[in-house]
Amino acid sequence: MAKVQLAYEKSIDYLLSQAFKFWYWLGCKLEVTITVPPASPETQETLARLVAENDELKAGIEHQLSENRKLLDKISRMEDTWGEAVVAKPKTGPQRPNNNRKLTESEVQEIRDRHRAGEKNVDLAYSFDVNPATISRIVRGQYHKKLAVA
Repeated sequence: MAKVQLAYEKSIDYLLSQAFKFWYWLGCKLEVTITVPPASPETQETLARLVAENDELKAGIEHQLSENRKLLDKISRMEDTWGEAVVAKPKTGPQRPNNNRKLTESEVQEIRDRHRAGEKNVDLAYSFDVNPATISRIVRGQYHKKLAVA
């Protein structure tokens, strides 16, 4: 019977699996002794310090979450009390006042010219900071109908 002694430096599972495979391949019985060094005082102090720091972080996070909940409640009460006068949400899309257009006529013309030159809608959308669907609608004449579509 062979005896193998492993140090607790590598993954024990990996070392055991390799040892068992090797000895099984040789057809031998295997007796394994694992020696784990006792925890040193430095290790125990480090562990205690890390546990204390973790508890401090947990308390800090819980405090911040509590403060966040208080602010959300305050905002909700303000919305209930004052409505949009105090906590107005910005209007976007079709609800925007006067339905302001984001692109000027010259930009629309440039989009159509660059599209005719072969530039992709996605690239045009990125350069004008709009959705690719908007570019497609401009190119097809659904948007900005006043401008001539050639």
